[in-house]
Amino acid sequence: MASLSGLFAATISLAAYILIIGSGSAVAQGASPPPAVSVVAVASRQVTETASFVGRVVAIDKVDVVARVSGFINERNFTEGQQVKTGDLLFRIEPDTYKAAVDQQTANLARAKATEVNANLQLQRGQDLVRNQNIPQSEVDQRAANAQAAHADVLQAQALLEQAKINLGYTEIRSPIDDLRISHYGQSCQPIIRHLTIVAKVAMIARPLLAAIPGAIAFPFNLPPIIGLGNTGGFQFALEALQGQSPNDLAAVLRGLLVTANGQPELAGVFSTYAADTPQIYLDIDRDKAQVLGIRISDIFNALQSTLGSYYVNDFNVFGRTWQVNLQAETTRRSDRANLCAQCPRQHGAVARYRQS
Repeated sequence: MASLSGLFAATISLAAYILIIGSGSAVAQGASPPPAVSVVAVASRQVTETASFVGRVVAIDKVDVVARVSGFINERNFTEGQQVKTGDLLFRIEPDTYKAAVDQQTANLARAKATEVNANLQLQRGQDLVRNQNIPQSEVDQRAANAQAAHADVLQAQALLEQAKINLGYTEIRSPIDDLRISHYGQSCQPIIRHLTIVAKVAMIARPLLAAIPGAIAFPFNLPPIIGLGNTGGFQFALEALQGQSPNDLAAVLRGLLVTANGQPELAGVFSTYAADTPQIYLDIDRDKAQVLGIRISDIFNALQSTLGSYYVNDFNVFGRTWQVNLQAETTRRSDRANLCAQCPRQHGAVARYRQS
């Protein structure tokens, strides 16, 4: 009995040993190679928080100057965009009609004064005659009333003359304050002059600073009064090299075209962003290899956009404002041509190569 129990225990131990060996073989056959591990040294550096805002700036001071007399503009003493000072003559309305009105009122004043002199003489004679009882007292009273009426006519004529002179002065429209910029005027003499806004002053300061940035064409402009509508209207002109001219030849013709166009009074602010000295880099994407590797072309473009430019993520609201989230690589990660391919998604090798022309 004891021997049978020992044999049974040995059989169980042998089965357990075989089971353990079999399990270990199964685990060894299904194991995958260890994953690749990247090691990056931890370094401390200062991170600058940045934020972008979209806002509108309005003028702290403005004035509307409208002609106070009717007429046609006879003279304009400024150029578009010119800054003027207090008292500078802006417009002159044709003054002939108002000069004639001044002459007419001058004559009416002289006539009224003559009538007043005659009325006073008649009153003086009447006072002499009434003392000798040659005329009744009522006649003297009437002559006194006529003298007072003549004096009132003189005062009225003087007021009309002053009004005519004021209207003549209104034919010269002068700047009431400094730093005015003419924004609109009409031939029916309804000029509207607005004070130079803060935006315009900032643009004047920023324009030379932006122009000094190498490798970029930048210029400031103001937002339109209604978002979605442009401040100006214009046209687009395409200059083509149809006979295989070089980029430098095309740039030379473009410069002459811009100079000529900006010299025309009907055109303003004609510009082009074309530059012959700008290097061009072509990125050749192996679309077949990307498809084999399961990489979507849109992922490649998104990676390039978020690295070299910026990639919009979403908006969120906080502190009563709407904030925009954009992805963009650090400057050191997008300052070299090698970063173009380094940022493409890859699994088993590069799917994009660049070449410079």
